[in-house]
Amino acid sequence: MSELNKAVVEKYFKKLFPIMRSITGDGVRETHDIIREVIPIETMEVPTGYKCYDWEVPREWKFNDAYVIDPDGNKIFDAKKNNLRLVNYSVPFSGEMELEEFKKHIHTAHNCIPYKTAYYKEGWGFCCSKEKYDNFKDGTYKIVVDTELFNGSMTISDLVIKGRTEDEILISTYTCHPSLANNELSGPLVAMFLAKEIMRLGGEHKHTYRFVFLPETIGALAYSHMGKLSKIIGGYELTCLGMGKTINYKNALEAGFIDKCAHYAIKQAFKNKIIKDMEVFNFFPRGANERQYNLLGFKVGTFMRDIPERYETYHSSLDCRLDYEYIVNTVEMLMLTVNALSKNVKINHDCMGEPMLSKYGLYPPVATEEKKLAYNYILCNKGKMLLDDVHFQTHMPLDFLYEAWLDLVKAGICL
Repeated sequence: MSELNKAVVEKYFKKLFPIMRSITGDGVRETHDIIREVIPIETMEVPTGYKCYDWEVPREWKFNDAYVIDPDGNKIFDAKKNNLRLVNYSVPFSGEMELEEFKKHIHTAHNCIPYKTAYYKEGWGFCCSKEKYDNFKDGTYKIVVDTELFNGSMTISDLVIKGRTEDEILISTYTCHPSLANNELSGPLVAMFLAKEIMRLGGEHKHTYRFVFLPETIGALAYSHMGKLSKIIGGYELTCLGMGKTINYKNALEAGFIDKCAHYAIKQAFKNKIIKDMEVFNFFPRGANERQYNLLGFKVGTFMRDIPERYETYHSSLDCRLDYEYIVNTVEMLMLTVNALSKNVKINHDCMGEPMLSKYGLYPPVATEEKKLAYNYILCNKGKMLLDDVHFQTHMPLDFLYEAWLDLVKAGICL
């Protein structure tokens, strides 16, 4: 690959991690500005009130400050120091409460700060560990939630990288969580560096690639409703790719070529020792935006290492680091997926019976016996796909089959 290495990943992780992100707001715009340092994404603003299917874009949220003064005058729950302390999308509040009443607005988890939101049900709150919660003193607490909710917009950015055809492969990830490492930043980091690698191919890839950075659920629904996915033939959601030695792949709701190309690439990455372990799951309706895309009829699989909601540090302050080497390796594996998608060609020819291969210099000893067998399998699979069908019949490497197919094309046998 190019100059991508752990140091480059670390540089951008450290820029992105402290930002207070949400489904709307300046934190998202700042995040996309940083992504734009690497790839030329274009940004659009979807206005508050925009209706997309059964949903509506909410008011924009702005965080200014949030903290609590305890009975001894100490400043606690300082959201400027740790943005998980405040329930994301909290409405403004300023006042005093006794401990018993204040506790109704506190969310806890054992030995960590949980991540909580209030996107679609107005309220406010703070988060802390259960251990800290149990040791609060009785008395009066002064509470400041300096936030704003107003008619604004939701930020979405995309990048379209043209290929040899107009058929598009969607690469989707989300930028709507605050300081969470694996759950939030691993997807955008992999996506932006993957896009940069594909751009280096100079258009010498079969499909056009559409990268999109948006909020979970409402972002995917709005983007689809705006007609942005009209050329999509399949795609992948990227999430939770920064920790965990196993590459987990979740199939699309309706199985097809998008999954077979992913399976092939994962096996190649394992064979080449790019990844350490692998597992494939059938579709299940939890996770990230793949649920929205599949419900809308798009064949979208999901690449992940840790499975959302199933790992210990999920949605908590313990999710604070990445294995930068895993980001680099995941990009390398996904480039194998791009290669598989490009070489998974449809086989077409007008042959009546078997062509006389020797007429075209495609018969032993000019061609090997193995290559002749590849020609025969390709010709017997008219109307089918090189990876989906021929590879899984023969177990010959895709690159070898693609080379054989090119021989037949150059000879004028395959179209």
